[in-house]
Amino acid sequence: MGMPGAGKSYWAEQLGAALGLNCIDLDDMIEVRTGHTISGFFERFGETSFRELEQQTLLQIIEVFPSGTVIACGGGTPCFYDNLQQMKRSGTVIYLETDLEQLYHNLDNETEQRPLLRESGWKLKLAALLEQRKDCYEQADETVSVKGLTLEAFARAILIKSSE
Repeated sequence: MGMPGAGKSYWAEQLGAALGLNCIDLDDMIEVRTGHTISGFFERFGETSFRELEQQTLLQIIEVFPSGTVIACGGGTPCFYDNLQQMKRSGTVIYLETDLEQLYHNLDNETEQRPLLRESGWKLKLAALLEQRKDCYEQADETVSVKGLTLEAFARAILIKSSE
């Protein structure tokens, strides 16, 4: 879990491949399920409907893939309903910590695809989102800084922490 632009999808894919685990992107599942992009769904049905569908999809993934799976969730997923508790009950939750400058850089050409960052003042909105979500994110089982992160260091950190 982590902010939009932290690299959740990328790192989940990389970690899953490195450890021989299934990898599921929650947003991709929602898009397949609904036939809408995340932005399109937000526009048509609103954030409340999206968050309800997001929770339903998360719970179904947890039920169908109880172990051996890396799940990349959306940036807001753990911050709504009891999603974080459900995630923690089903496995190890990793917070990909990223500073605002790196997020700005990563998202500079992607804001149109991010429903909560479409407005012209998206950098201010992103900073506010980080402030709102930080307490939630910090409840993760593990925190890994994305700055300068390599796959080897990521896998090693997770394996070492999970064996303690």
